Amino acid sequence: MASITARRVLVVAGLGAGSGTGASAARVFSKAGYSVALVARGADTVNNLAQELNSAGGDAAPFPVKAYSPNDIRNVWMSIRAKYVAPTYSIDAAVFNIGQGVWKPFLEVTPEDIRTSLELNVEAAFAFSREAILTFKENKISEDKGKRGTLIFTGATASLRGNTTTSAFAAGKSGLRALSQSLAKEFGKDNIHVAHAIIDGGILTERLSSYRPEIANNPDARLSPNSIAESYLYLVNQDRSSWTWELDLRPAHEKCPNSLLQKRLASFICHYGSMDWHVDLTIGLVPLKAGVVLPTFYICQAFTDTHSRLLVTRPSRFSELLSIDITISQRSASVFRMVSSFSRFSIYNIEHRR
Repeated sequence: MASITARRVLVVAGLGAGSGTGASAARVFSKAGYSVALVARGADTVNNLAQELNSAGGDAAPFPVKAYSPNDIRNVWMSIRAKYVAPTYSIDAAVFNIGQGVWKPFLEVTPEDIRTSLELNVEAAFAFSREAILTFKENKISEDKGKRGTLIFTGATASLRGNTTTSAFAAGKSGLRALSQSLAKEFGKDNIHVAHAIIDGGILTERLSSYRPEIANNPDARLSPNSIAESYLYLVNQDRSSWTWELDLRPAHEKCPNSLLQKRLASFICHYGSMDWHVDLTIGLVPLKAGVVLPTFYICQAFTDTHSRLLVTRPSRFSELLSIDITISQRSASVFRMVSSFSRFSIYNIEHRR
């Protein structure tokens, strides 16, 4: 009797609204022949995506959870293992796409913000990883790839470095990255592949389209969730002779033009020490919606705090120019670094004089 070839199963947790990385991973793996276990908070997203995949000829099952607590994650993995039983199935791929973003100035971060970030980015990752690895350890080493399973974590720019409003988010994401590296070291000897993907840029989702249309409509400036998912499938298909632990994904034009401003201001401050310089800046702001520029308040507040004179003009409903005549000193350097970190800015002009 011919041996039965087990159908491979992907477990993906974190689907957002159904248009991002998690949902795209489900679609790409389903087309590649995987059965897909869909895990997310709330029933609507998982049910709708499961119906979509099944209607396209795939095999997907919804596993909604009330929360991403360790108990909820443990229970949902028990349900998944009960449905996908060997030797008919082999659960050998898992994607942890759960995350929680907190973007606030440090002094505005609350204890609840910190708890939420660590619970979803770190504690939930520990619980998910434990169940995935225990499941993988029951698998035989595959003959073609030489592995028992692949566990992939979705990271972010904040996994590597913090910024002016990412203290809570970066703490969670860097913790997730450290966890993935530790697991890769510990379980590689068991032929379990652990990988971490840094997603360095905006992902084309429904939210990005409404929030930042100028990025969403520029294929050079944002990441396609489908392309991210294809990279995840590539990781799963790597054989044991060449495993990637960390993959850095970014769009072609990911570098923010504000780095030029930051470098020039830093150069002034470092070179002239505590000497004051007068700087004229013209900064273009791209509105979130026509006629609305959300960051303006924060910029005005930041510069007003340094007793600067502000002149705001609006040449059109599509853009806004903020002209600033300000004195740069050692004391105000941090304000410039904070303000220039906003990705919505484009630097049109910078002039300086004694």
